[in-house]
Amino acid sequence: MDAEGTEPTVASARSQALGDLLRRSAARVPDKTALVWRERRESYADLDAAVNRVAHSLADRGVTQGDRVAIYSHNCREFVLVYFALARLGAISVPINFMLTADEVAFILEHSGAVALITEDGLAGEAEAAVKQLGHSEIRLFGWIGLGGLPATAGWEDVSAWEHH
Repeated sequence: MDAEGTEPTVASARSQALGDLLRRSAARVPDKTALVWRERRESYADLDAAVNRVAHSLADRGVTQGDRVAIYSHNCREFVLVYFALARLGAISVPINFMLTADEVAFILEHSGAVALITEDGLAGEAEAAVKQLGHSEIRLFGWIGLGGLPATAGWEDVSAWEHH
């Protein structure tokens, strides 16, 4: 029982989770600006829809509740999309500071149990060196954020394509 003498429900508790925060805002103020990235302004409704598409794409690629997904990137729109999409799936975001070296990234990947790694093109060299250091790892999905305009290299999927699910 809570302070008012009522029993909280699981559904009520879950509606307060990070994965629902954006959905609730989109329902309340759909046309209000939620995100400004470079020249782009995005409403809550549009951002919510984009996050849903990315969540479906991640699920189609085998990411499920409880999976850990490492994100090695500067702040950007794609980081926001992936972060909220993972929360919707019940997956665990493992943000990695963009100032870390390949050795440090490898340590985090190994000890976090990440099944996926998403990196921006400007950090891809460090990310690839970290994965190489691991040898055999559980990482089965590699996502590429093309902040610098570089196309995804072999073995990496363009994260922007996940939005067009």
